Amino acid sequence: MVYLMVEQQFAKYPWCQRTIRGVFEEVRKRRIHVQEVSELPGGAEERSCVLLVGASEEWINQTAREAGSLGLHPVVLSNRETNSSGLSVSSVKMDIHSSMELAVDYLRTLGRERLALFGVNPSASSDLWRARRFGELTGREGDVFFLGTSVAEIFDRFYEKIHCYDGVICASDYAAVSLVGRLREKNYAIPEKLYVVGYGDMFLSRLYRPSITSISDDYESFGKAALAICAMMEKNDAFSVVSVKLKSRLHIRETTESRPYLPDSRPVTPVPIPENRFFGDMEFTKLANLETMFNQCDETDFMLLHLLSQELSYSAMAQQCFISETAAKYRVKKMQKLCGADDREELAEMMRNIL
Repeated sequence: MVYLMVEQQFAKYPWCQRTIRGVFEEVRKRRIHVQEVSELPGGAEERSCVLLVGASEEWINQTAREAGSLGLHPVVLSNRETNSSGLSVSSVKMDIHSSMELAVDYLRTLGRERLALFGVNPSASSDLWRARRFGELTGREGDVFFLGTSVAEIFDRFYEKIHCYDGVICASDYAAVSLVGRLREKNYAIPEKLYVVGYGDMFLSRLYRPSITSISDDYESFGKAALAICAMMEKNDAFSVVSVKLKSRLHIRETTESRPYLPDSRPVTPVPIPENRFFGDMEFTKLANLETMFNQCDETDFMLLHLLSQELSYSAMAQQCFISETAAKYRVKKMQKLCGADDREELAEMMRNIL
């Protein structure tokens, strides 16, 4: 059984609606039943899953813990890293790191190096992840503009420093539309002076003028990935958690002069790989060879190894194992090769040291 539970304050936003729509589109394709609930059910069938669609860390963590206590396996659909210590929580999320890398690299390939990040919501974990990755990629932690008391206030702070930038990444298309609209009111030349990239690929960004280059999260794919996880968890009790990251896509429009993205195609310079001392240690290598041999042994092989350690002849070993002498020799030689022993005597000595 699969349940679906949505964080209520998140339910009215387009991102949530697109995620839920993607779930039920996949439900129709698979012809399975998903029950939407406002409270977690007790007494659910064994290995039942609950899809948790939310944005706030507190709601997700609390609901995931409650689901686990009721015997439900939580599958979180959110643009955030789950913080669920002590719980088995599967997840479907966008690859926020790679999406920020895409935005920064796109602007850099267009010659825009003086970048800012605008409109970061400090209450949204996905925005905080974007801000952190932006700082790592650009070294410009001081050029991240967080939402404060109002959108007007953040714009004023940004406009005071606008001469420092030739490109800006907005944490959402809402922030991008607001920024471009306010700059347009000030007759600031967009995109000539400032390239703008948003997040979300919303209709607003497509219809606005100038239309806004945007990175889209493929929310419709959340449903496909989430239900695939549920199917795997139901069929294989060896799985503890399954995590899926979804790719983002770049939609190029007028705020970057519709210039194409041409990633750097230069060959990567090989970096010397340091020697792993563990794998180079002869003692560990011998133990690994023995383990390889044991993994391929059957009951007869183990009996032969035991008898070999007692220095019995091939004839005596074959008799006790109820096989031919030729078969005994073949098996012993095969095990010698697997464990790296030079001859029968070395293999026998190995067994005496172990058995």
